Amino acid sequence: MVLTLGYIAANDDSQPGHGIYFARASKHLGMSCFASGHIYTLQALALYSGYYLHYLNRPNMASAIMGAAHRMAVAMGLHQVTPSLKASSSPGSNVDARAGTWWSLFCLDVWAGTTLGRPIGGMWDVESMASSSMHLGANLDYQSISIRTSASFCRIAARIQDRMARLPLLLPNELKQFNQELLAWHADIHPIFRDPKHSPEPIRLASLILQYRYLDQRMTLYRPYLLLRSLGASSRSEHSPRNDTAAIADTCVTIARETIELIKANWYPNQLVAWNSSWFLFQAVLVVLLGLSSATPETDVQPLEREIEESLRLFNEMCRWRGPAAHTHDLIQFIYESRALEEHDLGVEELLSDEALMILLGFEPNSELAWAGLFDGEQGSSESGMFGFGL
Repeated sequence: MVLTLGYIAANDDSQPGHGIYFARASKHLGMSCFASGHIYTLQALALYSGYYLHYLNRPNMASAIMGAAHRMAVAMGLHQVTPSLKASSSPGSNVDARAGTWWSLFCLDVWAGTTLGRPIGGMWDVESMASSSMHLGANLDYQSISIRTSASFCRIAARIQDRMARLPLLLPNELKQFNQELLAWHADIHPIFRDPKHSPEPIRLASLILQYRYLDQRMTLYRPYLLLRSLGASSRSEHSPRNDTAAIADTCVTIARETIELIKANWYPNQLVAWNSSWFLFQAVLVVLLGLSSATPETDVQPLEREIEESLRLFNEMCRWRGPAAHTHDLIQFIYESRALEEHDLGVEELLSDEALMILLGFEPNSELAWAGLFDGEQGSSESGMFGFGL
C-alpha cells in the first residue's frame, strides 16, 4: 500500500500504474487478514480505507473497511497504553508505533466524515481518548508533531460531527463555542504548521491539507445558516432571515473565500495536492455560489464573482494532475453561467433541465443512469468518478 500511494504521489492522473501495486497488496488484504493481529496489516488497511479507496471514489467501501480496522485495533489493544508503558517508551519504540497507528486510524476516520456527512457514530470515545489513551510521545520529530497536531484537531472535529449528526442547525451559542475551540486550536499549533508555503519539506503537504481541513470544518459549522438564507431568498418568503442568521451566513462565505485564497496561494503541481485542493476548492466555491444566489440587492457581488472565476481557473490548472477536476470545473461553470442567464429572464427550467445536465456530465440523455451511484462513487474509479473525494 505504501508503494501504491507513493506511485500516486510521484505521477499525474494519467498514469494508472498504482493499480499494479495495489493488485499485489490486495492478495494480502482478504477477509483472513482481520485475524492476523499484525500491526503492519492494520496499517495497510488504514492506508487502503483511509486514502486509496477515497482516491478511487468508493467512500462506502472505505467506511466499511475502516470500521472493521477499528475493531481489529481494539482487539489488538491499541487503545490501551498504560502509564508504565508511556514512561518506559523511547522514540521508535513499539509503544509509539501502536499509539501512532491508533491515532492515525482515528484521524482518517474523522477526516472522511467531515464533508461526506458520515459521523464516526460513537466508535471513538473522544473524552477518554483525550486522557488515558493519549500517548503520542514527547518526540520533536516531524512525524510525531504532525500526528499530535492532527489528533488534537480531530478530537474537536469528532465532537462537532457527532453534534451535527443529531441536528445540523446548531444554536448560535453552540456554534460560537465550537468555533472558538477551532480558533484556539489553530492559535496553539506548532509554528511549522502555520505557513504551509514555508513548512519543512517533509511535512509541507501535511501542513497544507491540515489548513484546508481547519477552514473546511469551520465552514461546515456555518453552512446550514447559509442554506437557510438561500432557501429564504429563493422562495422569496415574507419572513426574511434574522440579522444573526444573516451574519452567520456571511461568515460562512468569508471562510469559503479564505479557503479559495489559501488554495490559490499554496497549491503546487502534485497529484496528492491537486486531489485534496480540488476537493476542498469544490466545497468552498459551492458556498460562494450559495452566497451569490442569496445576495441582497445592496450586496457587492463582484468579489464573489471574482472568487468563482478564480476557482474555475484553478480547476483548469489542476486537470492534468487530477482528471475529475475537469468535470468539477464544468459543473461549477454550468451553475455560475445559469445564474447569469437567469438574470436576463431566461427560464430556469430551460437552463437547468435534466437533459442539459446529463449532456454536460457526458451521458446520453436517453440512457439509464443511476444518479446515486454517480455521486456516491461506488460504481467507478477516480477516472470515471465525478469528484474523487479528497482526504
